[in-house]
Amino acid sequence: MQNLNISIYSNYFFILIVSDIGQKEIESQIAGQALRRITLHKINNFEFHFPTLLEQSKIATFLTAVDEKLQALKKKKSLLEVYKKGVMQKLFSQELRFKNEDGKEFGDWEEKKLGKF
Repeated sequence: MQNLNISIYSNYFFILIVSDIGQKEIESQIAGQALRRITLHKINNFEFHFPTLLEQSKIATFLTAVDEKLQALKKKKSLLEVYKKGVMQKLFSQELRFKNEDGKEFGDWEEKKLGKF
């Protein structure tokens, strides 16, 4: 029996469609090999679980917050990678040096052939 009075919170619906569950449903309905397509008739027959609008809103808000945190972490990771690259260049060119326990710089670096190791 089809309930025609279902309301859908748009953010919940978007998150549902891009989720693994949504993508599996779409993939199962796509026809064609060279030109893959899906008809409106098939889209209308997708079956998903829909909680109340309030719960849809809470789910979407929570998952959006998680996505925002992931984006912030990705940005932080990217900035740290750039920082690391810069520090590595300075370390290996000896522009930046570490100090020993006495607060003095370590001695000059020795040049050796890799075969010695």
